[in-house]
This record gives sequence, C-alpha cells and structure tokens, in this order.
Amino acid sequence: LQVDKVGINNTLLELGGDSLTAITLTTKVLSKFNVQLNIKDILSNYTIKDMSDYIAENQTKDISKIKIERIKEQDYYPLSSAQKRIYYNCKMIGEDNIVYNMPGGITVDEVLDIEKIKEVEKIIIQYDGLAKLKDAKVVSGEQNDEIVQKVCKEINFNIPVYFNQEKEIDSIIKNFSKPFKLENEVLIRVEVHYIDNKKTMLLVDSHHIIMDGMSLNNLIIEFNRLYNGADLKRLPIQYRDYTMWENNYNKSNEILEHERYWVNKFEDCEFPPLNLPYDYKVS
Repeated sequence: LQVDKVGINNTLLELGGDSLTAITLTTKVLSKFNVQLNIKDILSNYTIKDMSDYIAENQTKDISKIKIERIKEQDYYPLSSAQKRIYYNCKMIGEDNIVYNMPGGITVDEVLDIEKIKEVEKIIIQYDGLAKLKDAKVVSGEQNDEIVQKVCKEINFNIPVYFNQEKEIDSIIKNFSKPFKLENEVLIRVEVHYIDNKKTMLLVDSHHIIMDGMSLNNLIIEFNRLYNGADLKRLPIQYRDYTMWENNYNKSNEILEHERYWVNKFEDCEFPPLNLPYDYKVS
C-alpha cells in the first residue's frame, strides 16, 4: 500500500486499497498462509485485526500443497484456463477486431530519454507472460486437441518514435489500437510521441490474453524502476509455471471430487430456458 504506518484497526479501503490491491492481498495470503480469501471475506472482516483472526481460524498446516514450482524449459507450454477462454472467444468472433485490446498511455511534461524508454524490452524479455506468449498452436493430445503456447527466447521488439503537435493527440489516441494476431506476432506494442518537443506521450497496447490489470500495474512499476536506473526484481516463478501448476491441479482428485458433486447435484434437474435480454433481434 506504500504507507508509512499501518494499525491493526485500519481497513484496506481507508489505507488507499482498491480492487487490484485486494486481489494482490488474496494471492499473498494464499501463498503465505494457505487460506483462500475472496473480496467478500475482505469486506466482511473489515479491519486488519479481523482479517488476521479470520486467517488464523481458517489456516491449515499443509501450506506446501499449493506451492508452485519452477518447471524445466520445454518447447511448448499449456495455456491457463483464462487464456483458453480468451483464445476461443477470439477465434469465434474473429481476430480482426480490438475487443480484447488493452490500450493505455501517459503524458509526461518533459522530454524523456528514448534510450531509457527502450529499456522496456528488458521487462518483456524477463516476463514470460507478456509479448513472448507467441506461436499459439493446436497440438493433438491423448483425448482432445489442445492449445499450447511457445515462449520465445528472443523477440524483435521495435518502439517507433513520432514528433507531433498538441492538436494531434486525440487523433493519435483514437487510431492507436489495432487488431493482434494470436499466432506469430508480438502481443504488445509501444509508441513514443514527442509533443511540441515539450512533452512525451507513451502509448501501450496489448492483448488481454497476456495482460490484465495486475500485470499492467507490474509493467508500470518495473518500467519506472528501469528508467530510474534500478535493476529488475528477480522473479521466483513465471506465468508458465503457474499454467503448468493449474493444468495439473485441474486433473487432481480434489477437482474431480468437486466435479462429481455438481454432476450428481444437477443430475435430475430440468433447467428452464434462460430469458436473456438482447439489444437486437434473434433469428
């Protein structure tokens, strides 16, 4: 939260927390204490003291079972469940759109050093989950076809530089986002615009299959560190380690027990058709 003093009777919201910090908190609590918090738990246990009591009451001794290990390098890695959903959605709606683009930008009231800006490539190279999610392909599995991803060790990342006027900013932003191809294309773009040689506008666009709010926040933090001469933080695990762990977990007995429960729960149920609202006529 980047605050100097935290008391046990403080709440996350009054200390400046938001939905992203709440998600980060749940991840850290799960990793440290093996307790799965959700947003409802955080809001119900309002103060840090209440949250501490909740964690203590729900903590189990076997913390090791959720540990994500580094895996050996291999040619291809599985996609996470979230990535699979996005991948198939993109294929269904067609890739010639920007539905899953995540554009953003900042304007700085000074002329930034372009050579320092290009240091962002180091972040992309270090974080497997960013532009190196590349060359997604279908491979035949034992039972079904499976989508896999390749982590490229080298990328050709170019940051174009433009010189513009203040009156062009709206048009630049409006025309910045362009469709991505999920196969054989770097899935993040960066542009630098020097405005009247007085300001610098940085624009970043990425595909949602490699970026979300938390990873975008990490990208900004790491870029700020690099630009100011600091080193990148060492990553204990990569996103590919998580995808492998998640895929293995989804095949575990624990998941199968949950699956059997819900299959049996709704075995004899008849569901009425959903009366979904539409904003167009359904043929």
